[in-house]
Order: sequence, then C-alpha cells, then structure tokens
Amino acid sequence: MLKNMPSDDKTLATDGLISMKYITSNYHTASSEAANESLKKDLMDIYRDEQNNLSRLFSVMQNRGWYSPQVADSNQVNQVRQQYEAQSQVAFGATQPGVQPGVVQPGFQQGPRPGTAGNRPTV
Repeated sequence: MLKNMPSDDKTLATDGLISMKYITSNYHTASSEAANESLKKDLMDIYRDEQNNLSRLFSVMQNRGWYSPQVADSNQVNQVRQQYEAQSQVAFGATQPGVQPGVVQPGFQQGPRPGTAGNRPTV
C-alpha cells in the first residue's frame, strides 16, 4: 500500500463512485458514436450494467451518510444556468468574436448546424 494513502471505506467508495461516473460517461459516448450495430449493442449493455452498479454504490453511500446531495436554491440554479448558457453560446459560435455566420471555420466541415450530428473537426 502507498504511504499516506487513505484506505477507509468512505474514501474507497468515493473513489469508486468518481471512477464509475467517468467510466459510465465514456461508455455513453462510445455507444452513441459506434457505427457498427453489434458493437453499439454491446457498449449499451456495458453502459447499462455500469449505470446499475453506479446506482447501487450511490445508494450504499447515501444509506451510510457518506453522500448526501444538497438541494440547490433558486439563486444557485440560476447561476449554473447562466454559466451553461454562456459556455454554450461560445461553444456553438453564437457570440464568439470573429466568427461570421455561414463561414466554415478552418478544420471544420460544412454540415448541419452546430449542436447536431455534424460539424466535427476534420482529421
């Protein structure tokens, strides 16, 4: 075991929860981008299993008092919403300085509007 590495149950469960969230997110992305239907089905099956495991671990942690999400007040919700909207506008070029509507930016293919299946960087 590594020195100064906490090994109590709560720390291990928290690390597992964080890892499972990351893994689940990657399976979600992979399954949504898979072109082969058989591979897509396999990835979706793994994703569903990981989601179930994540839910079970969350329940155990919550029952033991190790994970207790707090209810956000309306000010916190509005603040996060405003941050998300600002990031979305920049990400999709709505208010990005120097970007002219209808002009294809270098490294991108002409295709559907941003936020849809197209408009991904070319390789």
